[in-house]
Amino acid sequence: NVVAANRCTGNVRGITVGGREEDITANGNFFFNNVTRDNRSDGFRSGNGCGKNNYFSQCVVGGNVETEINDPESAKATIFNVVPGAAR
Repeated sequence: NVVAANRCTGNVRGITVGGREEDITANGNFFFNNVTRDNRSDGFRSGNGCGKNNYFSQCVVGGNVETEINDPESAKATIFNVVPGAAR
């Protein structure tokens, strides 16, 4: 799956990957060129114990209240070329 060119602002979370059950969660997703700003929790969450091996590239994060990037070790995500706090 590809998730590209989205803008997530003013939500609880920006982009979140993962689910409650491993057999109903998509893995190996590619997130490209997404903007997450001014959300009340995370800019994006890279996955959890069920959502694994997701890839994030050229995403813009900034102004999110709790964390810009929530990347738990269990997610095994690959994150590259993320632009923190870029211009609006």
